[in-house]
Amino acid sequence: MKKQVSLPLRWLLPVDWSQRLLAAGFAGTALWLIWMLGDVLAGVPQQGHLLMGSIAASSFLVFVVPHSPMAKPWPLFGGHLVSAVVGVLIASLVPDQASAVGLGVGFAVLAMYQLRCLHPPGAATALAAVLAHKGLLPGYPFVAVPVLFNVLVLLPLSLVYGKLMRLYEKRSSAAVTNDSVIQDSGAQPTGGAVLAEDIDAALNELHAVLDVSRDDLALIYRLAEQHALHRDVTGQRCADLMLSDSPLMEFGSELEEVWLALQQSDVPAVPVVDRARRVIGLVSEREFVSHAAQLPHPGWQAKLRGLVKRTPGPNSDKPEVAGQIMQTDFVSIQQDEPVMVALGLARQAGGQPIVVLDEENRLAGLLPVDRIIDAVYQARLHHHGEWDDMAFPNAA
Repeated sequence: MKKQVSLPLRWLLPVDWSQRLLAAGFAGTALWLIWMLGDVLAGVPQQGHLLMGSIAASSFLVFVVPHSPMAKPWPLFGGHLVSAVVGVLIASLVPDQASAVGLGVGFAVLAMYQLRCLHPPGAATALAAVLAHKGLLPGYPFVAVPVLFNVLVLLPLSLVYGKLMRLYEKRSSAAVTNDSVIQDSGAQPTGGAVLAEDIDAALNELHAVLDVSRDDLALIYRLAEQHALHRDVTGQRCADLMLSDSPLMEFGSELEEVWLALQQSDVPAVPVVDRARRVIGLVSEREFVSHAAQLPHPGWQAKLRGLVKRTPGPNSDKPEVAGQIMQTDFVSIQQDEPVMVALGLARQAGGQPIVVLDEENRLAGLLPVDRIIDAVYQARLHHHGEWDDMAFPNAA
């Protein structure tokens, strides 16, 4: 029975055998060619004096992980040349060999950062440059020979290999588009999160090894999706979605009046305001149910009727007005704030609508949580190119 390859190993090897053999062949050919041409240039056959160890690591990068930013032509060329120059310069200025080695590699890394030519084998080239200057390696003019020589042999091969890979990937992408996308074109978006197996499937279809982990890819995708979603929704303000015609109650409004307002209007809660139109609380059906449950009447209808009905006389053993049952720990937001800010407050609101305030902190409207979710959902659909003509209508 064929043993199933574990997940980490499958991630490291998402390429087919033809590409594996092609990468290995190019890498081996590059090193062989550098050796042979170096013998011709040096006039000493079968010696390989001009072959650098760091160029072997470079051949791995450019042929095995060609998608890596560190395997592109400029990092390959600049990484080695810059590191060689820095290594020779540091070695000429610092007499202590140990210090020269450390400073040479360190400044080479810094130079590659600054010049945007990060190439890991460049650090090994910087080390070799320091050692060559100190006389531990043959005394060639190190930057030109062997560094530039090695790079000029490897670079054309990497360009040829990159061209082959682009042709291969273009053919693979066309197959994926024709076979997968068109067949699934009628599927509706699920809105689900990208799973680990989705990333694995994408890597397998790409037929390439990337120098980034699967978890990092998933994180990058989700962060990018969040930024795109934020961009799509940010254009909407809370004032665009709020309900501005909600009935208003005062602290002393009778419960029967509040209950009728809830039943006759399409609002999840009724705001209780003071004389300056500043919100002091919210009353929803939840508050009615909570207080009705404490009455001794048999059955829910009798309990609710007993709570809503006004008690005759000056004394009462139950709440009679809105201020006695209202929720005072509501969440508020300014009307000019983006909808994405309100989305962040939705959980804190606990299902209650968010109170929208004007510039003077007076009531401007109510923003139900379901309206926020609808706006974000439709923005997500628009981001994925589905149902672009759908738009959330602005509230009156």
